[in-house]
Amino acid sequence: MRDRGFSVACFEPDPALAGHLAGLGFVCISSLKTVGGNRFDRAYLFNVLEHIENDNGALKQIHAVLAPGESQ
Repeated sequence: MRDRGFSVACFEPDPALAGHLAGLGFVCISSLKTVGGNRFDRAYLFNVLEHIENDNGALKQIHAVLAPGESQ
């Protein structure tokens, strides 16, 4: 996505994985509570929800930081 001109931020709570992503040049966010008033147009999750105990709560947190508008 980044190679296609999109601004990409990664949510990664694991410090080691966040460090790896940062080393690849990605902006990493360790907690969705730290994004303040920032809003994101889209969220992409890949093979992650099955590893989260409270997946419904995680989806609610993600929804809270999405910009209002058309969903696709």
